[in-house]
Amino acid sequence: VSLKILLFLADLSVGFSTTKTRTSRCWPPLVGIMAALEHTFATIIYANEELAAIREVKAALLGKGVDESRIGLRSLALTTVNTKCRVAEATDKYIKWLETVEKFGIKGLADEEYNDAVAHMLSSYAMCGLDARGSSIFWIKGGVIEKDQETAAILCGIMYFMAIHADNVSLHEGISFVIDVANQPPKKVGNEQKMQNAWQVFPLRPQRIFISGAGTIKRALINTLLKVASFFTKQKILERIRFATMDEVLTEIPIKSAPLYVGGEGGCVNDIAAW
Repeated sequence: VSLKILLFLADLSVGFSTTKTRTSRCWPPLVGIMAALEHTFATIIYANEELAAIREVKAALLGKGVDESRIGLRSLALTTVNTKCRVAEATDKYIKWLETVEKFGIKGLADEEYNDAVAHMLSSYAMCGLDARGSSIFWIKGGVIEKDQETAAILCGIMYFMAIHADNVSLHEGISFVIDVANQPPKKVGNEQKMQNAWQVFPLRPQRIFISGAGTIKRALINTLLKVASFFTKQKILERIRFATMDEVLTEIPIKSAPLYVGGEGGCVNDIAAW
């Protein structure tokens, strides 16, 4: 019975989706509710063009000598969709991702590679609900990653990254991305640039990027990094970056969806690892 109820809710959420093409059909008070239902229950639906592109990317990877055991169907699909089904670009990004994780002793991006054993590293992230568009919020609150924690941090990052995109709206319409640098620890381990280089290869496609808690000195440093990033990051992505106070961020994100540590309700999720 419970399964039938969940399937019914999934069908209901698809019928009253908050995507741009269907919002007008939804009674306004139900928009947030239906977005949450779709985010939680709805199966991701891939268009025929997307499925074809995913198959082409996999074939291209195999053609370049990538062992099939290193390829995960979830990460492959996400990379393909986030590159808007541009096969050559998706192939290059996936290979770069594989090369990067290999440096941390991770065999590949197969689904079984990331697991609950590394969930203790989730403290770098903050649990959130959905933004006003019904998409996930990727929220980084930072922290120190010791050298002996690097592999676990990367595996955990993959888990979080995949979970954030595990619904129709977030996958197809993009996510909101928040980086809180206010509580960045002064301690330096010596691996900061190494980790930053690794995070940059994740095939992220945010629609909005907020950098919060950056004072004058930090802003100057971040702006310098952005100038360097402009050589290998698309300009339209850089244009989505906005420096903001936490109060300004919270005007853009529903308080119920904001993390607990900034006074929100964390999307009403109590256990980020279980989520």
